[in-house]
Amino acid sequence: MNSGVGVLGGEVCMWGEYVNEGGLDSRIWPRAAAVGERLWSDSHTLRTEDVEPRLQALRERLQVRQIYADAISPAWCAQHAKKCY
Repeated sequence: MNSGVGVLGGEVCMWGEYVNEGGLDSRIWPRAAAVGERLWSDSHTLRTEDVEPRLQALRERLQVRQIYADAISPAWCAQHAKKCY
């Protein structure tokens, strides 16, 4: 069967016993976005250096909407990309 054929969707779960409502968004995002990348992207597009810019762009869009997603990678990596991956 071809990859993705017959797949209707995916689900990300988060247990909330250690997080309050103020920390929920930062816990869920970007983890749920990473799952989405894995579920809906072709396997040849899943290299870290290819995925990270897409996740970073999503994080910025979420923050504009006041959804405070957690960092994708340490700030040091954004400044020294060639040394991080």
